[in-house]
Amino acid sequence: MTVLVVDSVGVERRISDAYTWARTIIVDTDSALWTLCQIARLGSMNRAERSETDRKKGQLIYQEINNRWQNMVKEFNYRADNPGNPSTTNLIFIGGVVEEYKGDKATGRTIIKGQKNLFKSCDVVVRTAYTMSVPVIGQPPTTTYFATIEKPWYEASARGVQVRSDEGTLSFAGIMTTITGDPDKWEK
Repeated sequence: MTVLVVDSVGVERRISDAYTWARTIIVDTDSALWTLCQIARLGSMNRAERSETDRKKGQLIYQEINNRWQNMVKEFNYRADNPGNPSTTNLIFIGGVVEEYKGDKATGRTIIKGQKNLFKSCDVVVRTAYTMSVPVIGQPPTTTYFATIEKPWYEASARGVQVRSDEGTLSFAGIMTTITGDPDKWEK
């Protein structure tokens, strides 16, 4: 079933409900959904279309949307009366990256697109990428996908570790096993 929700309250309600029955909740792509929440509240993402009064109100609305978004993560991690069980429900946000700039010059690195503070609220952060071999004439290129663990929950020694598709460990269970060393918890 596919459900489109265009307000942060609706998103929160559906995630709260999913915590009562789901093993894993995936929000893909979080920055696009966050943009839909903004459009629902502001009517447009184009600031030039708004009056000065609406622009000032917009800044307050952005702050409200950002706070509610952050609370979707924090609420279920820290509340004693959590409706679900945080040890058995995984909340996964999939987001994009954009090129980083210092002034008007690109740095050659990428940063999280939108919701930059989400990094602080999450227990685990991985950055995915791929490499492609130069193909031999008549052969398709070989693509290797990998995830670099940027924030490894409580296991600092896993920071910077790459989990690779060609090693057979690139999966949610593989990444979490790399971090925790407990395959039984994640293979279910």
